Amino acid sequence: YTERVRGSKPCPGTKHMNVIENFLGEQFSSDLFKKMTATGFPWYFFEHMVTGSFEEYEDTFALHTPVFRHNFIKAGNVNSKGIDLIAPVLNRIQNLFDKELVFFSVHANLLCPNSGLTGKYSLPHIDVTYDSVTREEGNCFTGIYYLNTCDASTRLYNEKNLNGNSIEPDFPDVFTTYNDVASKQDKFVYWEADRYHSGPATADVPRVLINFNFVVRKV
Repeated sequence: YTERVRGSKPCPGTKHMNVIENFLGEQFSSDLFKKMTATGFPWYFFEHMVTGSFEEYEDTFALHTPVFRHNFIKAGNVNSKGIDLIAPVLNRIQNLFDKELVFFSVHANLLCPNSGLTGKYSLPHIDVTYDSVTREEGNCFTGIYYLNTCDASTRLYNEKNLNGNSIEPDFPDVFTTYNDVASKQDKFVYWEADRYHSGPATADVPRVLINFNFVVRKV
């Protein structure tokens, strides 16, 4: 879904992070959750939620948490026959802005509960890196739409990836928490794409969400 649309509303919220509850309505989010967790919806197993060098963070982060994933959009191209399921979400995001918007990556995550990892997080990371031209011409964002409520929060950090490399990032010595965003059904949150974030382990129910990486043109 790479159609470029101009919305009519300005971007809401603060400069660094925006949280919008009741994004599309409880009925929509419940129906989408049921469709995506029904028998037959294609999920793909990933051994690690995040890959990278973990040794120095062993005491803090969940190192080997597997995740099931479904890619709707990959490298700017539609990658799923189920893209129509999330069209209302894509359109709602586009309508938040009064500038041209392009989705580069959209994927769903399904994390199974594991009480043994309660309080642990994935390695801090950024999702997508953009070339210098893209960063110069647009504002890059990462966002999450939560399909259900669970006991785990997405953690955003004060630190940012300064070298723009997601494969071999320039990790700070210490990560400090900027904000914890509760996983609540029908909530959408987005932030600057170069800000480190972590996904949490969940203890009570599966954690199902859709992750968005997009660029809003400056002109």
